[in-house]
Amino acid sequence: MVNNKAMRGRILQVSKDTGIPAKKVLDFLFYLHVGDPIENNDLLQRLGVSKNALNQAKERLSSLLEQPSKTTQLKSDAVEEVRGLFGSDYKTEEVLWAFLEDENYKKTLELLKKHEDKRLSPERKYDQFTATVETTARRTSLLNQS
Repeated sequence: MVNNKAMRGRILQVSKDTGIPAKKVLDFLFYLHVGDPIENNDLLQRLGVSKNALNQAKERLSSLLEQPSKTTQLKSDAVEEVRGLFGSDYKTEEVLWAFLEDENYKKTLELLKKHEDKRLSPERKYDQFTATVETTARRTSLLNQS
């Protein structure tokens, strides 16, 4: 849990400045809290945010991060500070949504994979990207919950 008032304020400000929900900013830091580098494309996929938004968040958190490269990593002196934000029971959004992976999810996933070649391509000039078939199936399961 976030218990550092200054860091909590910083996370909220990054959220406000970038439009990334505060939970996703926390998840971003959680993925990095061990101190190991993470491929930027992996972060994009896990967080489900645009490359532009992620870069904005990284810019605002740059005092905690190593120099930009193909990977993102916390500076060694920031690892303990960031690690202190999370209890052993912290769950990323990715994990919290796992309850949607029911029988309908599996059927939808199978259907989406069968027709994956028919999906539209994103317009990179607009910083668009295609949600994974798994994400699309989860969103469909969410709609089926109501």
